[in-house]
Amino acid sequence: MLRDDIHPRPTFAGLPAPEGHGAAPVRRSAAPRRAWLLRLLLVPFAAVAAAVAGLVFAVLLPVCGIATIAEGIAKAARDAGYPLYSTRVGSMFCAFFTKGEVHDWPSASQCDTKAFAAYFLAMLNEGIYLAPSQFETGFVSAAHGEADIEKTIAAAAKCFKLIA
Repeated sequence: MLRDDIHPRPTFAGLPAPEGHGAAPVRRSAAPRRAWLLRLLLVPFAAVAAAVAGLVFAVLLPVCGIATIAEGIAKAARDAGYPLYSTRVGSMFCAFFTKGEVHDWPSASQCDTKAFAAYFLAMLNEGIYLAPSQFETGFVSAAHGEADIEKTIAAAAKCFKLIA
């Protein structure tokens, strides 16, 4: 049986709390049970809504741009007659300056790093800042708009024609 007149004395870090800071009497009502039920129903709904919003803003929007930019750079290289292997995962993309596919370090080490250096400097002169190493990836985020992606593809087309 619970008694309303017995309260354990609150403690702070194992020490008794100062005088006048005792526990409030225990109230018996259905409100805590209703609040618990409400949290039980609303928390999963809020979690699902947050997950869907996160999926749309963090994954789907950049992936749309990444497909466009990766395909655009690969097409610009093909149009200039330049050998390029393009790959992407999620919002990351990388263009390898090689004729064959790249799956591991031995195949990646066959890349033409001097051609990448020329491409990097040409893109830099066009105002496009890429990762300075052939073996690093580029990222597309929600901050990159369609105009940014189109500018990057146009600059890539121009640069491939210069270095080809």
